[in-house]
Amino acid sequence: MEFRHNLRALHTFETVSRHLSVAAAAAELGVTQSAVSHQLRLLGEIVGERLIQKSGRGIALTDAGRDLARRLQPAFAEIDRSLGEAIGGSRNRLRLAVCSSFATAWLVPRLQSF
Repeated sequence: MEFRHNLRALHTFETVSRHLSVAAAAAELGVTQSAVSHQLRLLGEIVGERLIQKSGRGIALTDAGRDLARRLQPAFAEIDRSLGEAIGGSRNRLRLAVCSSFATAWLVPRLQSF
């Protein structure tokens, strides 16, 4: 199976599995609850199994969902750690992406005041 193209669905599921809440996952990911539900449905279709079930007013992971979450959580933690190291996240640096005219005309002359 080709999951590389469905990394968003895997990331969404991993986030939901940590929070056990679609609303909390949506807030963390900066998307709507509907977008989270769509990604969960997509992943369920790809995997061919239910990963999440309703439990009262909340949600719970199925056995397949717990197994997948147990594998995904350390994988995404490692991705976060690796990205932090690769782009200097562990150092006290701030990276800015600004247009050159703003940088030279306004930002650079004021950098010392920061």
